[in-house]
Order: sequence, then structure tokens, then C-alpha cells
Amino acid sequence: MILLQSITPDFVLYDSLYESKEYIKDEIASLLKDCDASSLRLITKLIKSVLEEQETNKK
Repeated sequence: MILLQSITPDFVLYDSLYESKEYIKDEIASLLKDCDASSLRLITKLIKSVLEEQETNKK
């Protein structure tokens, strides 16, 4: 049962965005769960680099 109080206009208008984002987060978590510390450090650096590049391109 869904409580109407917990539903925001954004959720109603963009529910696929929320579902998609949660799905992607779960997929990433699944991929990372078996990584060793060295791999996680490398992946973290890559993510930071990509995010910085995206931010630079927005300007």
C-alpha cells in the first residue's frame, strides 16, 4: 500500500527517473561488492575524473 503523503509531484511526473537511478545504483553496488581495495581506489579515481569532466563541460 502506497501512502499518498509520501508521494511528491516530482515522483509522479518523473517516476521513471527515480526507478532508473535506483536500478543503476544497485547495479553499481553489485559490480563493486567483490572488488578488492586496489580496484575500488582505481574506480573511485575514475568516477571523480568523469564527474569533474562533466562539470567542466557544463560551464
